[in-house]
Amino acid sequence: MAQLDWQSSNEKESREQWKSYGYSEDILPKSSAERDWGIFSYITVWMGAVHNIMSYMTVAGFFALGLSVPQVFWAVMLSAAIVSAGYVLNGYSASKYGIPFAMLLRDSFGVKGSVIPALCRGLIAGVVFFGATTVVGAQSLNVIFAKIFPGYMSWGAGFDLFGLDFPTMLSYIVLWVVTVLLFLGGMNILSVFSKYSSPVVYIFIIGAAIWAIWIAGGVGPIMDYVPAKPMENGLVFIACVSALVSNWAGPIVNISDLTQRAKTPRAAIVGLPFGMIVSYVLFAITCIGLIVGTEIAFGQTIFNIVDAIGKIENQFSVIVLILALNVGATGFVVFGNAIELLH
Repeated sequence: MAQLDWQSSNEKESREQWKSYGYSEDILPKSSAERDWGIFSYITVWMGAVHNIMSYMTVAGFFALGLSVPQVFWAVMLSAAIVSAGYVLNGYSASKYGIPFAMLLRDSFGVKGSVIPALCRGLIAGVVFFGATTVVGAQSLNVIFAKIFPGYMSWGAGFDLFGLDFPTMLSYIVLWVVTVLLFLGGMNILSVFSKYSSPVVYIFIIGAAIWAIWIAGGVGPIMDYVPAKPMENGLVFIACVSALVSNWAGPIVNISDLTQRAKTPRAAIVGLPFGMIVSYVLFAITCIGLIVGTEIAFGQTIFNIVDAIGKIENQFSVIVLILALNVGATGFVVFGNAIELLH
């Protein structure tokens, strides 16, 4: 007990010293009491976020480039392994010392020099990816609002702002506000959001995969699927893996903002790869099932995941599934990008 009291006192003195240098509370190393994430926390952190609309659309493009079903599966799993390795390697120091991304940048580039890499990461991955993901999410919300409010897509006829019509802009604002509110809630709110949103996403995503495989006539027809123009160059496969890995480039860079809360380095080293790889197995199955299954069943290629879900006859299921994908996308943006703004 005396040892713990000494450590606690030492941490307080150290934190007060850093504060006297002008460092804010947000970028100070986490204390022992604040490092409360175990293996399970890291397993679940990305489980819901994996199933986001942008990632589904990326994988849909693999089929357009001529990859077969097995090739798509292995491209997805290889990208999961690469991303997991990035998490473990880039997050180790933070999991050991409780240091956030901003402090690691300052250690490498200096206080003034760290501004440049922080801006590169924040502007490109944070602002651009946040915007692109929210636009795609807004287009999917249009489907829901159109079912609830007949004539929704005709609202504000003639309106155009940055290429967005009025309904899409309205949907964009709704999704943007939800994302920002989650961000403003801080890490405690984000932790609760991840813990309870992931199971919801999984329940409905599994249901969508079962539905797609069923309408296709089973697993056999899906495995026998051959793209119209099979891939002829192995470089295409590498490009596909790179494209999916790039979706996670931002979180890989500042994963230390999450691993700094690890109880021990082992929690992040075990939890992050396990959660990512297991999640990607289901993600791959669902992607393949929905994209190939709907093409087999309806005789047309449907690369937009929202359009594929729209083929489900039960309107309630369509609404819930699109909401589930948006929960995944929101979790992806908040954890992977918006958290960067804390610094």
